[in-house]
Amino acid sequence: MSQLDQAIKDRLLELEAPYSTSDINAGIKGTNVDHTSLAEWLVIRKDSDRLLKKYSNWLDTTKVYLDKSDPDIIKTVKDVYIYRRMNVVGAAFKYLHVSERTAYRKLNQWFEDYKEAIWDNDYTV
Repeated sequence: MSQLDQAIKDRLLELEAPYSTSDINAGIKGTNVDHTSLAEWLVIRKDSDRLLKKYSNWLDTTKVYLDKSDPDIIKTVKDVYIYRRMNVVGAAFKYLHVSERTAYRKLNQWFEDYKEAIWDNDYTV
């Protein structure tokens, strides 16, 4: 389970506990509509939660971006930044078959494009 999956799961648990003091949406005033059903209340609360939408959007964007990315770049990113098995130079020679300078250029471009994908699809209120 990824950290985003865990964050989404934790946020859903927070939303289902009606008297949680750590709720960031506690101060938001809503309409004076009486929600008679607990299930209806939970659905409305989950649909209107900003943090849950942001986490879900990041997870969806990351999945789509990873699917569209070059597999060699993904292997390089995983070995260098996630598993820390090798440095950029070693990963460049092993997976990308390019020089150090070109590898840094490709990785920087990949991270810039990923950042743009996150910001372009970011949920804003």
